[in-house]
Amino acid sequence: MTLTNNSAWRRAFNRGVGLFAVALAWELTSRSGLMPAQFFPPISSVFFALVRAFNEGGLILDMTMTLLRTLQGLLIATIVGIFFAILTSTSRIADGLLAPIVELLRPIPSAAMIPIAIFFVGIGRGLFIFTVVFASVWPIYVVTANALRSADRTLIETGRSFGCGRWALLVYIRLPNAMPEIVTGVRIGGGMALLAAILVEMLAGQRGLGYRLFETAFALRTAEMFGIVILCGFIGILLNYLLLSVSTFLTGWQLALSRRAELDGGATA
Repeated sequence: MTLTNNSAWRRAFNRGVGLFAVALAWELTSRSGLMPAQFFPPISSVFFALVRAFNEGGLILDMTMTLLRTLQGLLIATIVGIFFAILTSTSRIADGLLAPIVELLRPIPSAAMIPIAIFFVGIGRGLFIFTVVFASVWPIYVVTANALRSADRTLIETGRSFGCGRWALLVYIRLPNAMPEIVTGVRIGGGMALLAAILVEMLAGQRGLGYRLFETAFALRTAEMFGIVILCGFIGILLNYLLLSVSTFLTGWQLALSRRAELDGGATA
């Protein structure tokens, strides 16, 4: 436990030193005159501009709206992606029907779907949800489908020898075995969801971090603009740690079993 705590503190210290070095280099570069301060303000000015924006109150609302849109879209994308992954991995007919549709839609950038979505759902909550779902569903679907198809054959044959049918194998063997890959797909989808939420707010939003980023850029409030960019990065880190905590909760038992197997194997050797 002590070694683990020391390792965690060492990693946190190294990351803190790295961030401090980047901030110091930013500050010195801006104040050296190598770049116009109007377009590359010092990090101290960025910090104070961000504090002023928080004190005004509107930035908290924008941040909350962006995060809620991201989480709502990601939740729907997770449900849809896992559902269709189960469908295509258990039915050859469904796989044959959906495979060409997936290959056609998956490479399309989410930004290209925004004008089409506006015609069908209008400019409102539906547009944000649709864009976020479209951007984040593909990694979840692809990773989950591949994980379900590549389940351990030994486990499957063992389940069949105990009389498990198709759905019992899915519930008790395939899905638990694929859970680490599914969580990885959701984490990848989370990053895509945040990008899509900010993008659609920039193009068709009235509130949110994307809209504020667009507004500050064209108003040449560059210090606030850089602050919002940094804030978006911290929200991405927060979202990743949130999904990582969920993944640890869902797959912690597998890690514990793997460690116990390694210890047993080492003791036997």
